Amino acid sequence: MTAKALNSAEAAALIGVTPGTLKWWRHLGKGPDYTKNDPEAPQSGVSYDPADIEAWKAARKFASTSSYSRAALSNLKSNRSHSAKASA
Repeated sequence: MTAKALNSAEAAALIGVTPGTLKWWRHLGKGPDYTKNDPEAPQSGVSYDPADIEAWKAARKFASTSSYSRAALSNLKSNRSHSAKASA
């Protein structure tokens, strides 16, 4: 059984933000993945797969504030690029 697609208001409530915030995040390329209902019609609206929202939320779980500090994230990116170069 496939989960029902959520509209912006339902998805925003699940995340804990306003629909306006979700719209702004789409504009910025942030937030969970979404599906454009009709790519040919600019005002057709979007929908969200609940699994995409849960995955997006899970990727943002941290154990401490230092886990997501600029320095920690920068170090993480640096380590990933060094690992990619080493394995190449």
